[in-house]
Amino acid sequence: IVENKKHLKLLFDFLTQPSPLPPSLSLYFVRVLQTLYNKRPQEVTDYIQKQDGTLAYNFVRHIETFGMNELILTLLGTMDEEDRLQNNCCMAQWWMGHNFVSQLFERLTPEYSPDIHINIIRMLCELVRRFHNPNITILADNLMAA
Repeated sequence: IVENKKHLKLLFDFLTQPSPLPPSLSLYFVRVLQTLYNKRPQEVTDYIQKQDGTLAYNFVRHIETFGMNELILTLLGTMDEEDRLQNNCCMAQWWMGHNFVSQLFERLTPEYSPDIHINIIRMLCELVRRFHNPNITILADNLMAA
């Protein structure tokens, strides 16, 4: 799948469906993408980083989907400990460059369910935990802008 960009596009196009996603299919999507990322992290990361802000928006749009938080956090992960800080920064720059944090905050309104709010708060807490480093200003800059 990762060797053929058309297949990756088809996989990510699953997120273009209206919310909520079908539960059984979304579970397969999460599992497939996590498996691809675990086996071929660089190829998946490269593909994501070449996408526009629509992909980040689609992930946020489906934040209530079971496993989506974990999937996003997995995609923020790294290949190995040695590359951890550098790789996390690159992926964080992609997510933050597409207003990921702002989009999360926009969903903290009464029109969205408490379950969505809980998922967003968990995501924001994990982002702060992962990027709580004085040398990394990516998250802090985006939180201040939101």
